[in-house]
Amino acid sequence: MWLGFSCFFKKLMVFSKVHVWIVVFVLAQERDLGDEYGWKQVHGDVFRPPRKGMLLSVLLGSGTQVFCMSLITLGKNCILHQKPRMVMTETLKVPV
Repeated sequence: MWLGFSCFFKKLMVFSKVHVWIVVFVLAQERDLGDEYGWKQVHGDVFRPPRKGMLLSVLLGSGTQVFCMSLITLGKNCILHQKPRMVMTETLKVPV
């Protein structure tokens, strides 16, 4: 019963959201946009530099380096330390 109740309300929410989207789409089609459409509305945000660009670049570079080194280390250990019943256990230090 709870599952049916939950599914009913999820359907209701989805249908109401789709209805709103359709109404907005129809209203947008009815009004004349002229040249103000597409990328011209967001070009100021697209080409705007980030507020803290140096911090963003440092965090992005460090995160990428840590992620790549973790993948390389796990991959190397999986390939070089394969034993009959211990493929990932030695790498992750999980007792069998």
